[in-house]
Amino acid sequence: MELNNRFEDVIIPRDKIPEIDLYMDQLTTFMDEKLKECKRTEDERVLTKTMINNYSKDKMLPASNNKKYSRAHMMLLVLIYHLKATMTIGDIQTLLKHIGEGDELAAMYDAFTAMQADVAARANEALSQTLAAAEALLPDGSEKAKALAAVLSLSLEAAAKKRMAERILDTL
Repeated sequence: MELNNRFEDVIIPRDKIPEIDLYMDQLTTFMDEKLKECKRTEDERVLTKTMINNYSKDKMLPASNNKKYSRAHMMLLVLIYHLKATMTIGDIQTLLKHIGEGDELAAMYDAFTAMQADVAARANEALSQTLAAAEALLPDGSEKAKALAAVLSLSLEAAAKKRMAERILDTL
């Protein structure tokens, strides 16, 4: 089974984030373009105005400055986007509270993008191993059965890692 597993295509290094403040439409366009590989369908939106407003209302994101969003806003939105796939809004709020602002945020964001690159490399390797394991478990199974077994395995692994992350976060 051949898959397009280009996990590294969604990494946005800090030096690729605009240094100028962006208006809401510019911000959503930037995020949609940079994270387009995360979308499952062409018409899916990575980020909407409503989402941004809700993140601000939930204190996950500082208020805009004269309707403009800074580099710090963009870093936080990238973090939120990736974290919301596996974490609750409450857990993301807790995590962001501990990350800090300014240089602390920049350092954590740089660490995050470095981790993304490492995880992408390991995920590509792990996917091959998961597909091989599905093949070994179902050697006489159809391609569909092997694909379903791989989905089940990846889902179990994701759930286990999510629980580990929650336990660590609970210690904070």
